[in-house]
Amino acid sequence: MTILSARMRCLIAKSGGNDKDNRQDHQATDTRKARHWLPLWMHMLDTAGVLEYLVTQWLPASAKRNLLGEDIRDDEHLRALARFFGMAHDFGKATPWFQYRIARSFGNDNSYDNVVQQRLDQESLWCSSFTTPEADRNKGSHALAGQALLLRQGLPRSIASVIGAHHGKPTNIKPNDGKMLPILYSDLYLGKEPQQNIWEQTQRELYDWCLFSSGCQDLFGASDIMPELSEPAMVLWSGLIIIADWIASNIDYFDLLDVAECPESEESIYPQRVDKGWAKFAPSKAWDVSQLAETVGLYAQRFGFQPNAMQKMVAEAVLSCQEPGLFVLEAQMGQGKTEAALVAAEIMSHRCGSGGVFFGLPTQATTNAMFSRIKDWSNCVSPETEHSIRLAHGLAELNEEYLKLKKHALFHGEANVDSDNEENDKKGGLFVHQWFTGRKQVLLSDFVIGTVDQLLLAALKQKHVMLRHIGLAGKVVVIDEVHAYDTYMSQYLQMALTWLGAYRVPVILLSATLPAQRRSELVKAYLTGKTGKPYKSQQAEWETSQDYPLLTYTDGLEVRQVTIHCTNTGRAVFLEQWPMAFAEQTDKLAQELSRLPSGGCAGIIVNTVKRAQKFYNIIRHNMPQATVLLYHASFLATDRLLKERDIQTHVGKRSTAKERDRVIVIGTQVLEQSLDIDFDVLFTDLCPVDLLLQRIGRLHRHQRQRPQELSTSRCVIFDGANGEFDKGAALIYGEYLLMRTRAFLPDKVVLPDDISPLVQRVYGSDPPVPMPDGYEQAKSEQEHKNNESRNNANVYRLQAPSSRHKDLSNFISDGLQEL
Repeated sequence: MTILSARMRCLIAKSGGNDKDNRQDHQATDTRKARHWLPLWMHMLDTAGVLEYLVTQWLPASAKRNLLGEDIRDDEHLRALARFFGMAHDFGKATPWFQYRIARSFGNDNSYDNVVQQRLDQESLWCSSFTTPEADRNKGSHALAGQALLLRQGLPRSIASVIGAHHGKPTNIKPNDGKMLPILYSDLYLGKEPQQNIWEQTQRELYDWCLFSSGCQDLFGASDIMPELSEPAMVLWSGLIIIADWIASNIDYFDLLDVAECPESEESIYPQRVDKGWAKFAPSKAWDVSQLAETVGLYAQRFGFQPNAMQKMVAEAVLSCQEPGLFVLEAQMGQGKTEAALVAAEIMSHRCGSGGVFFGLPTQATTNAMFSRIKDWSNCVSPETEHSIRLAHGLAELNEEYLKLKKHALFHGEANVDSDNEENDKKGGLFVHQWFTGRKQVLLSDFVIGTVDQLLLAALKQKHVMLRHIGLAGKVVVIDEVHAYDTYMSQYLQMALTWLGAYRVPVILLSATLPAQRRSELVKAYLTGKTGKPYKSQQAEWETSQDYPLLTYTDGLEVRQVTIHCTNTGRAVFLEQWPMAFAEQTDKLAQELSRLPSGGCAGIIVNTVKRAQKFYNIIRHNMPQATVLLYHASFLATDRLLKERDIQTHVGKRSTAKERDRVIVIGTQVLEQSLDIDFDVLFTDLCPVDLLLQRIGRLHRHQRQRPQELSTSRCVIFDGANGEFDKGAALIYGEYLLMRTRAFLPDKVVLPDDISPLVQRVYGSDPPVPMPDGYEQAKSEQEHKNNESRNNANVYRLQAPSSRHKDLSNFISDGLQEL
């Protein structure tokens, strides 16, 4: 039993009044609690208990390994450090200024003021006035004060820095810094020596209690030999403390006390109070793939088919690795890269102890389409175990399938996908956990299907970014259409990969049209994180290979590459260029479409919304008998979802000849990414070759009976008259890539044989012959634009993790506060 001194028992952590330190977006509000409080020692124990539960019962093994340093030798040490962090996180509340502010927050009712103030006054801890202006005093947050005071107790910089970051914003306070805020030192005690001694004694007692009650004193010994943490470990511990603090601060889980109550010890309250709060929170346990079928059986069990050569090769490569890392899969559109990635993710989880999957896609439309597929797969993988799932994009609440998961409330806002019965016993299936639906908790569910910006934000300097890191550190990360990101976004993707490498997170990158230089940049970014220093290679063969399909992957620090030999015969697609004015293009297009045979459909993909709308109006007017569908990103969200569904019905994988009969789909770039649609003939604006090939991937995508007139794959490319480019296309893509695409484009491409050679030629450095007019100027402008994008991205992008960083002062910025 721990006997707490009266001084420790009277310190306040939370009030039910108007104290702004308690008005967090995660904390429930209840006017009935306005005259309630929570002692500091209880909130410390609440948070410590939750944090221990998070580490032992929620955090996947792969993420847990990142918390273990040389001095944290086993689970016992890990649990002790978790308890210490939970107890010490609000150490800065044991200061005169915080206690003064929170005691005043109980309102104007003197009876309540007197109770809390009298307790403090009886122990000589109450201060009725302050000489420092309030504006200056407010600079000293309790997180900052906690870090400074713990440094004075002799705690290592890395651990104290984690305490200072527990509100999502690290500080750059240093030991023995002569610029410390006055509130932390001289004015902290109002210059009264007796009271200063009392406060310092109380803080020391509190610190000793944290060491003893957490078990750190027995396991680690004196405070000066507490473990130093790596920068990745500091970031993850910060994220875990934030989560634990938010849960422990939620009065739905941990009730406040009546202001008249003042418990004397832990014995009658703990651990029952924490157990009860955790049971109310009730998260799922980490995904655990303990048993694994052989490769062919996995595909049969999960998807009901036998794997092709590419899919088998990916699974075998993951199984052969000693230390699976980054996998870059380049393979033709429509060959089952998604299924290959999901099977690989299952194997990686089995091998690495990952507890879930993040699947990132370029657009909301592709994310919605993927949600159903991953939901079905994950249910098949773990039918007997419940897991949380999240659809992560701005319009998720309009997705009917996702909403269905949230409607059948079972347990504090959770919903089970496999049952309409509200009395379900929760033995298995997917559910949406209400607490994880917050904006900042977006990556904390077990399975997250979202737009790729959810990953890119993990590389952005922003408050609470640690929560994104803790969400990713325990997952397998899959990114689809990895070629689709511009120079600016690519800088964030590379930095995100660097941090994932530092956390040893297995990553799968998918693309049908990846330039070799981008492949090299992505692999090097990941290995930079893994090694802790910039990764350099001597122009290795894997960097320039034009083989296809191709799997490039890391096993530890070694880079391997496998060419996948497919037995499928190549499919020829005939390209036809129409270099003419818009009026001529529309006239010729109308003639072509008027001959569309019964059961045939056509796709028209252009570069701007304005052009899509023009084509739509003309074709609808000229062909009233046809079904003409328009789709672009400027529609209202509800309309976009309806149009997505309509397009999938008419030209999707399962569409029938009747549903495809004289259907014409007109859209922008949203049609080129991941949507499983299948056109009989394609018309498209000129665009960079990798994107052009993606559009061609929507042509004759599946084996089906087509009208005889459309049995040959044919793609018509709209180009400008007299060598000019459409202004919208030039603005989006730049004239340099359009010039190179136009110059190297053949009359016929054979898929998949020609994909990589054509992409590498256009994205290479050899100039086209003959060189187009204005080529050198366009090249210079593109290089300038790329450099500008890189420089702009670096302003807001995280730095790579480094062993030189002994605290978190450089994590979000070079220093958020000057002290």
